[in-house]
Amino acid sequence: MDSKASSEAQPQTGVEFEHTVKPEPVSEGEYITAYANAAQIVHTFYDFQFHFTEINVRSADAVKAEIFATIMMSPQHAKVFYQHLTRNLAIYEDKFGEIKIPPEIAKLLPAEDIPLST
Repeated sequence: MDSKASSEAQPQTGVEFEHTVKPEPVSEGEYITAYANAAQIVHTFYDFQFHFTEINVRSADAVKAEIFATIMMSPQHAKVFYQHLTRNLAIYEDKFGEIKIPPEIAKLLPAEDIPLST
C-alpha cells in the first residue's frame, strides 16, 4: 500500500500512526509474542489488514501509535475470525464479567454499539 493510501485510511483521532522496523522472520516452529494495546483495521475489496499497534503517550498533545505488525486476511477469513472472536468474548464475559469500555476510549471509536462504562 502506498503512503498516500495509508495516510488516507487512518482514523481521524489525532493519533499519529507510524510503521516501525519489521522484525526478522522467525524459523519454522518458532513464533513471536507481542503486546498490542490498539489496532487499526483497513480493508479493500480483496483483503482486510489488521495493523497492531502499541500506543505511547508522550504528553497530552503527543500520542504516538507504533504499528509493529500487520496481519492480512481474505474477507472470508476475517469473517470467520470475527465469529471466533465474538464467541470467545462472550465466553470471557460469562466467566469474568462484562468488559467495560471507558468513555475516554469509546469517544475515539465508531459510535455504533459501544457500551460505555458507568
